[in-house]
Amino acid sequence: MKENFRTLDIIGYDNEKIRNTFVKQEEQSEKLAIIFPGIGYTCHMPLLYYTAEILLQKGFDVLLIEYNYNNGDFGLLSEEKKLQWLNFDADAAYNSIMNNSYYKRVVLVGKSLGSFALARLNEQHGIRNSIWLTPSLQRDHLYKVMRKHARDGLFVIGTEDPAYQKEKVDELKKSGGSLLVVPDANHSMEIEDNTYKSIDSLVKVLKAVDKFI
Repeated sequence: MKENFRTLDIIGYDNEKIRNTFVKQEEQSEKLAIIFPGIGYTCHMPLLYYTAEILLQKGFDVLLIEYNYNNGDFGLLSEEKKLQWLNFDADAAYNSIMNNSYYKRVVLVGKSLGSFALARLNEQHGIRNSIWLTPSLQRDHLYKVMRKHARDGLFVIGTEDPAYQKEKVDELKKSGGSLLVVPDANHSMEIEDNTYKSIDSLVKVLKAVDKFI
């Protein structure tokens, strides 16, 4: 399998360029995936790297977003301003690839903070097939979107993740969502001080992603 790697010109919030990698199949594909990482969990880390590999093997073009939220400006903003920034960047990433495109199927992947981008694209652009990795269940706005579109989503979280809330996970399941809850997994879907169990956790996530796609 051969792919072509390049960078798209994506202008985000406050006229800042959004770093990205666009991996395109050698032959034209009608399937696209957009991956939004966490603030400290990049697309090069295991959950997102191997999720991208599965998507590529299934014939998707893949757009990997690497935004710049680790700078001091973002951290000092109010929650409202942070959401405004996130939403603007999500729209910019989506529009950069979808304007005049030929894609018939789009899958979104979001890790932690990236879940807010998924919520924006679910609501604003009607993109439904979404993989929510360790989403912030305690955020009411985000949770309402997840529950509203649960039937079209895969939700992955560990019981040791600070964002884990059993009641809300159960509600997502009742709403028709596909769920994977990994016992003892933390926010990185790893088992503390146990490398082999962490690898087992990663395999479980990837199998769930493969099945969902």
